[in-house]
Amino acid sequence: MNVRKVNKSVLLFTGVFLLVSTSAWAVNRFRIDDGQLALGSSGNVVSVIADIDQAIVGFSVALDFDPEKLRISEVRLGAEVAGLEPEFSQGVIDNGRGEFVHGVVVSLSETIIERRIAEGQDVELLQLVVDVVTEEPGSTSLDLGNAAGFPGRRNVMTDGSGNSVAPGPQLSDGTLSLRRLLPVIKHIQGNIGGIGDTFLVVGFNFDQEGLRVTLCGNEAENRLLGDGQTLQVFAPVCASAGFASLEICNSFGCDTVAQGFEYELVGGGQVPGDCNGDGGLDLSDGVCLLSHLFLGQPADLPCDGAGEVGLNDFNGDARIDLSDGVGALVYLFQGGPAHAGGVDCRIFAGCPNSCN
Repeated sequence: MNVRKVNKSVLLFTGVFLLVSTSAWAVNRFRIDDGQLALGSSGNVVSVIADIDQAIVGFSVALDFDPEKLRISEVRLGAEVAGLEPEFSQGVIDNGRGEFVHGVVVSLSETIIERRIAEGQDVELLQLVVDVVTEEPGSTSLDLGNAAGFPGRRNVMTDGSGNSVAPGPQLSDGTLSLRRLLPVIKHIQGNIGGIGDTFLVVGFNFDQEGLRVTLCGNEAENRLLGDGQTLQVFAPVCASAGFASLEICNSFGCDTVAQGFEYELVGGGQVPGDCNGDGGLDLSDGVCLLSHLFLGQPADLPCDGAGEVGLNDFNGDARIDLSDGVGALVYLFQGGPAHAGGVDCRIFAGCPNSCN
């Protein structure tokens, strides 16, 4: 076998392979990626991206948009360009006609050769700050295009010699879906119980970024179920019984239901002096409190001893001591005064001021 011929064949094959590989990525391109925006939203950032096969010193971007659906409020330099601090960055935004053009030159001085936008893929050139002005769901496009007869309205990359890079960049338009992305609460299931209980909220757009659920003013743990429309919510601590407001927010806004979750009385509504939590007041409760104080048999006394008139603070002096245990027994067997909080005193979820 002729080794020289084999080597020449290998080199020829390798050269063809490298040529094909290089040309596959060496395509200059401007593009705007597809995305979705919320109806009525403002300040959305849409990026103009480029693939560049050689270092360039400047570029211009021109596009059309539907002014009845979108408004471009601002243009910013992209991440890779802003750091170069270009000497020229100017353009026109015409929200009446739906036209946009912007040109950037990194340097106009003698150092122009040293300051360039490096070749690469996914280079962010510009950021368009976009407001959605339509109220109707649908879609719209940002159309990159060269305006015939208007030299300034062209999509161009320029090298360091004042020449436009040829061939000119391919143009990939972006389609934007315009949707109602704010959270929408349709209905709530099983929304009654106590702290830590779960209930279900059915609605829309719970899968958007920035989801946050609050109940009774406190952030609530939650998880989105497999259908993408149902949230399982865990009731957080709340300072009072009854209905609490539910608010669900995401990055696009909030929805609120006043009667979001009904907090029930803890322990089924323990009555004043109910030390053992069995739902009633009797001899055992007086013994329970005295055992708690003097026999080392601790009882669960929600809210008591925290500067509030609590469930077992029978005489209402905001502390738990011998007088409260005796007071309960005197009330039961000697006709003494009732609990200082009155017969309507109850322990609620969270307990603060429960007997005031």
